[in-house]
Amino acid sequence: KDGHVDQRGGIYELVMPLISNLLIIWGFAIAYLICKDDFDGQITNFSDALYLSIISHTTIGYGDINANTPNPTARALVNFHLLLVFFVYGATLFSVLSEFTTVSHADTILTKLFALNGSPQSTRYKAIVEDSEEVVDEVDDGMLEKKAQALA
Repeated sequence: KDGHVDQRGGIYELVMPLISNLLIIWGFAIAYLICKDDFDGQITNFSDALYLSIISHTTIGYGDINANTPNPTARALVNFHLLLVFFVYGATLFSVLSEFTTVSHADTILTKLFALNGSPQSTRYKAIVEDSEEVVDEVDDGMLEKKAQALA
């Protein structure tokens, strides 16, 4: 990368999907409440709208409140919610899995660095870790050892 180190840490990648899911649930609850007439009297208050939003968002779908009405607005709204849910779940899964893969890959690089008789406090080895994007592709070719010796 351009030498910039991301200071947010792994918790950011785990908390942001949770916040976005909550915002979507509340946003669609408000949308369902605004369009409550399109649900043929199934939604009478915010509690019903929030219930439908949570049940739809978690893809449980009990069926007690549904968009099975002749009105296309209710169906379109619920379908859009479900499409958005699938994209958000995919992004959440990708975010969480990429966070775990990044950590395990960094551990592999650090293990190889310490095997070259480096110490965690050594700034020359930290420079290699920060430049890990280049090192990652070259670890198997012995370039890590050459870089460490060059910096010694």
